[in-house]
Amino acid sequence: MTYVFLYDDHLVLGSTYEADVWDEVIEEEEVQAIVERCRRLACIDGCPNWWDLGAEIIDRRVGLRPIRGEAGISEDIRLEIEHAGAGRTIVHNYGHGRSGVSLAWGTAEEAADMALAVINGTVRSA
Repeated sequence: MTYVFLYDDHLVLGSTYEADVWDEVIEEEEVQAIVERCRRLACIDGCPNWWDLGAEIIDRRVGLRPIRGEAGISEDIRLEIEHAGAGRTIVHNYGHGRSGVSLAWGTAEEAADMALAVINGTVRSA
């Protein structure tokens, strides 16, 4: 998976996926491979100055994410309300293709709406 997320003052470039690898060491070759893939993507998309992408690397991070479901099959997003008993309610929002919150923005709004519905009493909490 290759992505470029634009924020106010920086970009987030990513990423790699390696099944059953739990090492938190970041290899420089992997960083350069990510930057190169993102540059190619930006070039194809017609972004100006695509060659400058990744010229200044501010930080490197590792996100170790477990997989739900069967290997090789895209996992389902779980976005639902669970009545946990004793008046407790849980709003689940996970399973975004092993990309975590980086791809959860749309479902985050839905999850917030679900939580507000519980708080406002428009959804029965057990």
